[in-house]
Amino acid sequence: MSAPDFPRFEFKYTVQNVLEDGSTGGYRIDYIPFLPCRLSCGTSERVAVDALLDSGADGVVLPLTLAKHLGLVLQEGPAMMVAGGEPVESYRSRVDIELGRGGRYSPPFKDVTVSIPKHGNPPPLIGRSPVFERYIVTIIEPEKRFILEPYRAK
Repeated sequence: MSAPDFPRFEFKYTVQNVLEDGSTGGYRIDYIPFLPCRLSCGTSERVAVDALLDSGADGVVLPLTLAKHLGLVLQEGPAMMVAGGEPVESYRSRVDIELGRGGRYSPPFKDVTVSIPKHGNPPPLIGRSPVFERYIVTIIEPEKRFILEPYRAK
């Protein structure tokens, strides 16, 4: 049986914040690399979300409200280490992830382990696993866009 084909994707960054810059009198716009995807758990409905693509994160993080909406089975997990080195209590669960939007999706990443902080409301976040295991990720910061090119071993 051959491996499923993973499509090539290209996405523009999303405008996250437009803030007044008191020092210049102008505005500062924050652009964020959000990766459109669909999440599901077993037979649950697929939920479309935009997840922060974070090359500095090891795995996937979901907010507790989204995990409950998906009906994920929550198990005690190890403390997560977040930016700044602070440990955060968390749950663990598993979810299926499809990348894409508008009817064009990757084959699902099945049974991906996710961390769910017990407190706070982080955005959905996708780190190196599983995306960087299947894709060559190119971030073109000056153009505020990123490309996911399927990795094909030579």
